[in-house]
Amino acid sequence: MTNEERLDYFLAEVARGTVKEFLEAPEASLRLGVLAAIVVNQLVEFIYEAQAGSLHPKESMDNFRRRLAKDHCPDLPLLRKVAEATKHPRLDRERHGSEIFGIEAVRSQHPQICGRDGNPITSRGGEPLEGRLAVSVTTQSGARPLTAIVTDCFAALERLIASPKPVL
Repeated sequence: MTNEERLDYFLAEVARGTVKEFLEAPEASLRLGVLAAIVVNQLVEFIYEAQAGSLHPKESMDNFRRRLAKDHCPDLPLLRKVAEATKHPRLDRERHGSEIFGIEAVRSQHPQICGRDGNPITSRGGEPLEGRLAVSVTTQSGARPLTAIVTDCFAALERLIASPKPVL
């Protein structure tokens, strides 16, 4: 099997189904969200290997990831941190930056519903109203829905795979 065939196989048999299962789950699932992040993160390696012959000079995986993030998918580094946080109890701040420090940054929670002024809307009893259960990633700049991060990265990578010319 060639690297291009491996990419096609991984995309068709693993990536699309895993991402679809997460996005279409009837209730938010931390487990499915983390699995989708891992799979989309690994898709970058399959793209890299499939296009290795067209990269000149041979580019390192880290530089390839940085270039993909800069040119095609700004959320790719955050997605990678989510995937890496599933493998390591704590992320190395020097290698991964300080946006998230570990798996505790990924949570299933009911987000508060806020008004236009940014304040939580409360019930007559004073309890804050909550939205549908969602999986979010809490960074130093606030919480982000994992569905948006996975969707944006996966869509960008699929566009790159479908393009007739090399990524870089």
